[in-house]
Amino acid sequence: MCREIASGDRRVALPPESVPRVRTLGLDVLVETGAGERLRLTDDEYRAAGAVIGSRDEVIAYSDIVVALRHASRDVCFDVARRWLPC
Repeated sequence: MCREIASGDRRVALPPESVPRVRTLGLDVLVETGAGERLRLTDDEYRAAGAVIGSRDEVIAYSDIVVALRHASRDVCFDVARRWLPC
């Protein structure tokens, strides 16, 4: 999950309490450093819930699916798919 980049957007696509539910599906959860800071959610809370914390570039490079609240930017779509896909 990448941090929302829209100005003033304080939401997160996946709160820490939802991480264990995603993990029960057999999926790893990668979260961008500071993704929840606007809601006072810490990286440690995400780690405790079972997520791995990394930079935006790491999250994009190692993810097959990127969860976001807003429409993904073209660079994210391109990087995740390793080729251009319409988002």
